[in-house]
Amino acid sequence: MAMQEDMADFFNTGEFAVSVTYFPASGAPSNVEAIILHGVSRMGFDANIVAPHTEIVLRADQVDAPVVGDTIQDGLVTYTVRDHVASDSQTRTVIVDP
Repeated sequence: MAMQEDMADFFNTGEFAVSVTYFPASGAPSNVEAIILHGVSRMGFDANIVAPHTEIVLRADQVDAPVVGDTIQDGLVTYTVRDHVASDSQTRTVIVDP
């Protein structure tokens, strides 16, 4: 099974993901699937631990290059992208402020 097929299971809105609206700082909003992770702690390169925060994992084929200031709306909750922390061929991970 290819990696893309593996990730499809995680982005299934009947399982782990939710449908959200992504509002880029420039451009049109779009409906995308996202995995919202609350209470994540991340070890920094300088050995500092980033306090628990919310991260959102997005599909790379739906959101190419998230930037600080983009917003993501999940129902009545709007998250603002604070940092783009990881990218690979399948996903984009951002730290957000609620």
